[in-house]
Amino acid sequence: MQNTLQVQSAARATASDSDSLQVGSILGNTNSSLKEYLDQEELMIPVETIIARTEAKDYRFFLESNNFLKVVDTLEKFQENHVDRLSDSGKEFMLFKASLYQMYEVSNRSGTEHEAYSFRIERSNLRWLYNANLDYCNELVRVNREENMTNHGALNGAVFKQKMLNTDRVRGVGAFAAVAAASSHWMPITLALAGLGVPAAAPAVGLAATLFYGMHKLNVSDTVSSITIDDSTGNLVLDIAHSAVSSRKIMVSPTNVKSVVALGQDNLGADDCESNLIQVTNYTDMKTGEAGLTGQYIIPAEAHRDKPLMDWILSDNSTVNYESTTDADFNDLMVTNFRKNASTGGHKGVEAYFTNGIYKDERIELNAQETETTLLALQ
Repeated sequence: MQNTLQVQSAARATASDSDSLQVGSILGNTNSSLKEYLDQEELMIPVETIIARTEAKDYRFFLESNNFLKVVDTLEKFQENHVDRLSDSGKEFMLFKASLYQMYEVSNRSGTEHEAYSFRIERSNLRWLYNANLDYCNELVRVNREENMTNHGALNGAVFKQKMLNTDRVRGVGAFAAVAAASSHWMPITLALAGLGVPAAAPAVGLAATLFYGMHKLNVSDTVSSITIDDSTGNLVLDIAHSAVSSRKIMVSPTNVKSVVALGQDNLGADDCESNLIQVTNYTDMKTGEAGLTGQYIIPAEAHRDKPLMDWILSDNSTVNYESTTDADFNDLMVTNFRKNASTGGHKGVEAYFTNGIYKDERIELNAQETETTLLALQ
């Protein structure tokens, strides 16, 4: 027994000097020697080495030991005597230790154990993923429908309608209001700026620049302000604004409209950024009755829209080498679904507020405890 303890003491000294785990090759791996070692309170690895290796996430250092049971005993004793489990560093150590044990378990399974374990986990994971995907799809459909019905509350039977107070109009009106306010107090402003040493022409230049900015923001050209469906023909009626005070209407088949390019960040999931440049072919001017071959117009981003029908309208439905036999039927289906939703009047007022995502986001942010309880119940 004395000789064995001397060998163990020498081994620990060697491990401390070389910062390695080769002590397993010196100690016998018999049951008696292992029990004698595990009954001791000393650590096989120095405390400084354990801290450094765990912080560096050096799994290989521990896994390459000749006797992993001794590594486990050392880590458990280190945790019991040197680790505060409530601290951040203590939690990181326990996560590292759990991952290390799992790595050792996986690396030492037999082929039969791997096959049985993988098959069992794969079937259960597939079932969970399938059910989670169904829940996600159903929730996505419900959210999209609520958003679409909120849009119908403002569309009043139209497929697309530009918002009255969009960003550009608010900035344009604000610029004109600023010019009006400055003009009504022109003398005090001029005298105040002159007292500060500002050149006499600066106020006039600033006023002119603000006026030009407001005119630029209120200027529109070839912009679609609304899209409706003609009840008698089923074609689209596009109201196209050529300026702030003039517009014209054209009629076109849904299959003769397509999006050329997206002008916003709609592919990044940004809200109200579905601005598109569209191409319209074979249209009719409703005022003059003249037929037009092609035209390009802008669908503005800040607008209310029936998203399913707008996606169909903006898609490329042209058929070059063959005549489609299903486009007309699919268009009838989309128009029927649109009219069904439009006939309900959509969500308005308080109903629109409580069914959109803003209200739900506010509830989540303001009721952290309720949210946590709900998430735990869903597990």
